[in-house]
Amino acid sequence: MDSKHRGARLFLIAGAVVVFLYGANLVYCQHSALRLLDAAAIDSDMHANLMWAKGIEAQGWLNPHPYHPSTDWMQAIAPYAQWVEWWGGRENLSAVSSVCLPA
Repeated sequence: MDSKHRGARLFLIAGAVVVFLYGANLVYCQHSALRLLDAAAIDSDMHANLMWAKGIEAQGWLNPHPYHPSTDWMQAIAPYAQWVEWWGGRENLSAVSSVCLPA
């Protein structure tokens, strides 16, 4: 019976440590420069995913005008015209992305 209580106590202590460390990580990330990293790396996947998420937030889940980035790393895969074709044509580009993309 004593070993059962000891195991439960260790489990609770381990859970409390995990919760504390998770909370400390959240506080650290909120007060770090991580949130500014997106502005410094606009050719990154992180920036594209954040812009996509902002589009979903503004337009809803159906996202009728999704964000379509054009970055340096994408040009190694296919030229811009091919990306536009994959996206469904120029009429499917959002106002934000068509400003960001070359003509």
